[in-house]
Amino acid sequence: MAPDHSIAPPAAPESEPAVQADPEPLPAPAPPPAPVVLPGGWRPALIAGAAYAAIALLLWTAHSVYAGLSSESHFAWNSETESRLRGFIYEADPLRPFTNVFYHLSYLLGEVAGVTGSYVPYQVVYALLWWARAFLVFLLARRFFPRQIEMCFVAGALALVDCSDGAVGWIGQLNQFGFIFWMLLAAYFLIRATEPRPVGRCVLATALACGFSFLSLWSYESQFLLICIFPLALVLAWGFSLRKLAIFAAWYSVPGCYAVLTVRKYLEFRGATYQEQVVRKTFGMSGLLSDWWFNITSSLEFWKWPRGIHLGADLWLSITAAAVFVAGGLTAAWYASRKSDADHVAAVRPALLAMAAGFAAVVLSFPVYLLLDTARSLWRTQFLSTPGAGLFLAGLATLFAVKVAPRWWRAVAAIAAAPVVFFGSVGTLSRCELHRVNWERQRVLTTAMLRAVPNVRPGAVVIMTGVDRDSDPFGDNLWFDAAVRLAYPGKQVDGMYLYSGFAVPPGGNLKAEGDRWKWDGTGLAPLLLEAPVADTVVVHYDGAGRAHIVPALSPAICRGPCDTRAYHPESVVTGTVSPIAARRYRLGVR
Repeated sequence: MAPDHSIAPPAAPESEPAVQADPEPLPAPAPPPAPVVLPGGWRPALIAGAAYAAIALLLWTAHSVYAGLSSESHFAWNSETESRLRGFIYEADPLRPFTNVFYHLSYLLGEVAGVTGSYVPYQVVYALLWWARAFLVFLLARRFFPRQIEMCFVAGALALVDCSDGAVGWIGQLNQFGFIFWMLLAAYFLIRATEPRPVGRCVLATALACGFSFLSLWSYESQFLLICIFPLALVLAWGFSLRKLAIFAAWYSVPGCYAVLTVRKYLEFRGATYQEQVVRKTFGMSGLLSDWWFNITSSLEFWKWPRGIHLGADLWLSITAAAVFVAGGLTAAWYASRKSDADHVAAVRPALLAMAAGFAAVVLSFPVYLLLDTARSLWRTQFLSTPGAGLFLAGLATLFAVKVAPRWWRAVAAIAAAPVVFFGSVGTLSRCELHRVNWERQRVLTTAMLRAVPNVRPGAVVIMTGVDRDSDPFGDNLWFDAAVRLAYPGKQVDGMYLYSGFAVPPGGNLKAEGDRWKWDGTGLAPLLLEAPVADTVVVHYDGAGRAHIVPALSPAICRGPCDTRAYHPESVVTGTVSPIAARRYRLGVR
């Protein structure tokens, strides 16, 4: 009989249940990154900020408060003729759209304060940017050298008083201070982005760094190399990581886009851009290196910054500025000694690193300027090197103090840099006085014109004769034309001035043919390419602060045959002086 396979075999006896092992504990969440804590906290920054503010006020209030725009005055005119938002954008150059930002901000501050047209708000913004540059240099240096508070203080102060550039103290270069402000702010937030911090804050800091870099580069181009090289300084200081790779990739996207757009611009507008018109004519290596070294040494040889030292109030102001610096430096040194146990031996390496970093920054500040035919002018070319020069000289002062007075090296480092502050203050005050004097000459002449011709009807052509060639406050008809527009706000007007004997100044480009004024095709085109001779008013300046309307039109003024019978100035002059023009030119001040 076959076996019944449908019957299941007997079950095996049950075994004892296996003992379950305790489950592996879940890994604890990683603690949030510890924030970077600087010795002394916020108090050193307060000391530095207060000292810098006191020095800046001493240097700024002496000559600059009421000084205006003797040239570059088209920025003020742009603010008057554009809307409140569009006034921030400079449309003449697609790669410099933010050139207007701080000029227009100044104009709007004047509107808010009820002093529309006044140049005082421009001066206030200039002084704040002046102070901010020094303070940001201090904050940046302190991230790299947290225990050398006194050296960081010195670096910021020396960046403040650096006057190697002849345009120091002139609001016509407000944009120069502006793009350096954006650049330093971008560098500061890039450092904060690379520090240990939560991801969200890292992303925010990276976005701010890229945004400020964008504002800086699209205001000016000379800082391009410094922006490109700054991440390398961070790698050398704190190493590299994948997180930093992502941050730096975002950072380099900004100068990368700028480089592409710049190449495209010059390929599209060959020879037609302003930058190409001022480029140097020869590019020999010896000439380039010579100009490079000239600018480097000019930025560091502080004893050459003043153009002579004059006895008087400026000398005492300079001594006071140096005294304020020493007081702030000694306070910073005392505070550093309480918060840090670093001895003089430990300070040697930071001092050498500061000198190396500062010198590298100075060297990289000039390559773009070397392309100019005015590379040795020391005019608008030295601003960018001031942070690097301040850091280099601060490191040098610290190294000197360590070698000369090891026991008191912190205090000596602050005192050793006092001569730089003194020479820088003397030079700054002399430059501010020069800019004020240039402005006053133009203001006196323009107010004389306003007293003779309080206002004009739209479309007028204002001609001024009798301007002394040797004390010409305009230098080019471009700036007289701008002054006329600003003297009669809200009106489309043109202007031209003539020297004694009806000699035409540089940029004079109006001439009358028959019964109409016409642009002769040279220089910057006027607002009115054509205007009737009947809309002319001629004002003669007597050289002593007075002017009067000329009753008859001379053919010599027309620069050609013209219908002098059409001249009726009484029909052109109207109304009273605009309050905007009165504030701008301080009409009540003689």
